[in-house]
Amino acid sequence: MKATAVELAFADRYSLAALKTSEVLALSIDQLKRLAERLANDILLFNQQACSSPRSIFWIGGTEDEICSARARFWQALEDAASRFPNPPHAVIARITDAFLLAASGGVSDIYCRLNSFPLRGFGNRITDPERRLHGGNGFLTEYSLDHLAQLASRLCARDQTLVAFGFMSEELVALTRQLPGRAVDRIVGPGEALNFDPVWDGMDLFAVLTREIRINKPVQL
Repeated sequence: MKATAVELAFADRYSLAALKTSEVLALSIDQLKRLAERLANDILLFNQQACSSPRSIFWIGGTEDEICSARARFWQALEDAASRFPNPPHAVIARITDAFLLAASGGVSDIYCRLNSFPLRGFGNRITDPERRLHGGNGFLTEYSLDHLAQLASRLCARDQTLVAFGFMSEELVALTRQLPGRAVDRIVGPGEALNFDPVWDGMDLFAVLTREIRINKPVQL
């Protein structure tokens, strides 16, 4: 490298979504459709290969029955929205393979849909390191449920890049950032914004890093 060169490394990252159960249940049919279309873009526009495309969804709050109801209406809407995206045979095989690998590693405990569902989804108890390494995208999502958004902080790690959040107040999201461990999560965005590029990426201000600044101090007075 030249003495004046600058090197930036963008490592493989993992991204997630957090949905407030009560807010999903409160959506009208049209609102739910728009939410599903936005999330489908986030997840499937590049076949879930982008680092910022969510691969796991956390349901926050609600009783067991409420979560089941929210999941049922959400997944139907997301499947409808996903129908406009390509679903080639190799992607079907890849996500089924990933689902079985994650089930064997403990990342997924149940698969609540047909194996040819698009997206395919599996439910787990806790997000694991093997899941982050093994999950290859291709239209596969893992689901988890938590009582409170604050509990999400302890589930995250430095590999996690983007959190797509829906249904939360700004104050709740700020409170979450104060509890994050280390470098966990560099972006919190709304549905439909996961793939939007920003000059601040992976926690780095690219304008600051990639531009040269000459600093001139005040003249010394003798």
